[in-house]
Amino acid sequence: EEGPQYWGHAGGKLYEIIDILNAMSGGKFRPYTNQKINNIAKYISSAHISGNYFVNFADASPKIDSYPGLIKQIGKMIDDKELEEFARELAISNNWEANAPQGELSRVIEDLMLGNSWLSDKNKTQVELSHFFNQTGMCVARDSEDKAHGFFFAAKGGHNNESHNHNDVGTFILYYNGIPYLADAGVGTYTQKTFSSRRYEIWNMQSDYHNIPLINGVGQSDGEQFKAENVSFNDDGNNVSFSLNIETAYPQNAHVHEWRRDYKYTRAEGLTIRDNYNLNKWIQPTEYRFVTPLDVVELAPGKLVLKSENESIYFYYNARALAFEFRSLGQMDERLSRNWPNGLHQLVFTQKKRSKAGINEFRVLKR
Repeated sequence: EEGPQYWGHAGGKLYEIIDILNAMSGGKFRPYTNQKINNIAKYISSAHISGNYFVNFADASPKIDSYPGLIKQIGKMIDDKELEEFARELAISNNWEANAPQGELSRVIEDLMLGNSWLSDKNKTQVELSHFFNQTGMCVARDSEDKAHGFFFAAKGGHNNESHNHNDVGTFILYYNGIPYLADAGVGTYTQKTFSSRRYEIWNMQSDYHNIPLINGVGQSDGEQFKAENVSFNDDGNNVSFSLNIETAYPQNAHVHEWRRDYKYTRAEGLTIRDNYNLNKWIQPTEYRFVTPLDVVELAPGKLVLKSENESIYFYYNARALAFEFRSLGQMDERLSRNWPNGLHQLVFTQKKRSKAGINEFRVLKR
């Protein structure tokens, strides 16, 4: 639940310890048939998007300098060719042959002992097209085995007291051709405030700056009781659906009776976000917020284009029901600026009419 940024300090360390115990016991400590142990290893590949991009919910950056040598060693330990191929893919994208090994001395030595010959050992493996982590309520899905092309979608349920938590129940990210279009800001530079009672004063840890609604002017609260309910996931090959109730992630003063969010991701087409809501009381208009690192142009009421350097995708909304505003987020510290050198922005859609119940839908499509 800490995300891929911490995998090397958690799952990766676990395997290093297992390897030491195996050596000390003369090869008798080999718990590699344990499914939980294997799942911990495979998590890092399931959370991979493309290149150095990983799913970055919680305290994680979108781009991570990962551990191809360690992942290769673990793949060999558990005889998992897919994990070994994933390590090879990472090593090549990180220019393994030219860059000096970095990190702790033990890992540097292991990387040097691996050499370069394994980079030519391409294994025929299948890339996972979707995965649902039922304990944390996170899902990932992609268009095809070619990670650099097509859409990649990830969303999460969970609760707001996870390790390294951000208040983000129900949020999502969407990449296209390996580029973030709708993003999670991720983690900034750690300060004294980060791990104090004032943690949620930090803007990028608040739900207001994730891809989830501000209801009656109120964002989500922190604590395990603020959680997703009725989480469901399905992949039928063409369509991926991920649905959850998020009303229990908000405090009482949000006055939300029910809020069902449905994601429908259609391969090679795009994503539909559908919010079905019922409020106990209307105090002020709901705001739907989406974070992007890209330029946005309004082509017509109800139709936006999100433009990267080489590609564009289209964002559709109901202009009769929602007013659109484009906001730039200027609160970028050193770490956030490294990850988002061109800054971050928000697409903000504000409900026009006083409404206690209804449905709003957003579509993000190739055309």
